Amino acid sequence: MNEKSYSQETGRYWYTHKLVRKCFSVIKKALPNMSNFLQNHKVPKTTNGIESFIGHLKGNLNIHRGLIKSRRKKFIQWYLFYKNLKT
Repeated sequence: MNEKSYSQETGRYWYTHKLVRKCFSVIKKALPNMSNFLQNHKVPKTTNGIESFIGHLKGNLNIHRGLIKSRRKKFIQWYLFYKNLKT
């Protein structure tokens, strides 16, 4: 992972396995937060709920395809407002 490649012409070096290093650093930084759902039972174990919610929102937006950007934004705000009233 620490292997470096050198350029004879410029004298510069780079890490040979950039993607492996990047993956390792992402996992290393995320490791402390990876098991939060085990300690906090309010955190869902899967993302199925949010994916379902977004799917319903997209479905409702597709029904109203002709909305301009500002009205789409207001539609989403009202959608979220009414969804929050129900729960």
